[in-house]
Amino acid sequence: MATHPATVLERRRSAAHVLEHSKWRGYLPRQSGFKKFVEKDIPGLADMVAICRHVLAGYESKNVESSESKKPFFSNLLTQDDLAAQPEILEFAISPVMTEIVTDYLGAVPRMHCLGIFISPVTNTMISSQCFHRDEHDFRQVKIFVNLDDVTGEEGPFTFLPAPETAAVCRAVGKGWGAGRLTDDEVLGNTAPEKVVRLIGSAGDGAFVDTSRCLHYGSRTIKGRRAILMIKYVSAPDALVEKDKPEMPGYPLTHFPPEQIPKDGVGRLMLAPHGFGGFSSVREDAR
Repeated sequence: MATHPATVLERRRSAAHVLEHSKWRGYLPRQSGFKKFVEKDIPGLADMVAICRHVLAGYESKNVESSESKKPFFSNLLTQDDLAAQPEILEFAISPVMTEIVTDYLGAVPRMHCLGIFISPVTNTMISSQCFHRDEHDFRQVKIFVNLDDVTGEEGPFTFLPAPETAAVCRAVGKGWGAGRLTDDEVLGNTAPEKVVRLIGSAGDGAFVDTSRCLHYGSRTIKGRRAILMIKYVSAPDALVEKDKPEMPGYPLTHFPPEQIPKDGVGRLMLAPHGFGGFSSVREDAR
């Protein structure tokens, strides 16, 4: 706020306009920090799942692997060429329904930081984002996770604790903000098993999750593979702006085709860091 007060005020004023007649107010509860959904709940999601599955099938037919990624257990296959060929993907990410849900939760028009189609193959590792953690780039953010295939407990579903249970666990183990990763014993030994949420279900099922407030992990795949669409929204200004860095293999996309960037309005705010020119790139500690 102190660094870019005009940007913050602009996004807050724009939020009032975005939400004036919105039916999505309160859809993502601030108290719990998450909202699960099925495909039919979100307008346009069925078409988006079909498009993402088409993109995914193209890579699988070419036997493209994720071995070049620093995180082969959770690797993005989506490219800028895919966004250019399938403009509906970016359009969905900044669509009115997505904008309204996230704006209502954050209290301001967000920046759409990154997105990707991620593959989690069978793995025997338990490292990095496969361990319980919070995304501590900011105090609040929103990610949407959408299963692109049916997911059982064996495909490494995204798994998390709601925000109140997360706060209770962190207090119990004496690990506050910035403490890093927690072991399963630390988390599961201090919360009831039924409080743990796993995104098991059909293609199109998923959740909005504040991954800054909810302990989470994913990609503990022991059979088959998991495929998801993930889109990340952050407040702006934020700590994730790193200009002029190239896309890294397997990491989510943070650069977008210039012809798909709206020239003005809310869509422009969502795709431009701080609401003024330039685009960010950052290594993402994704699931």
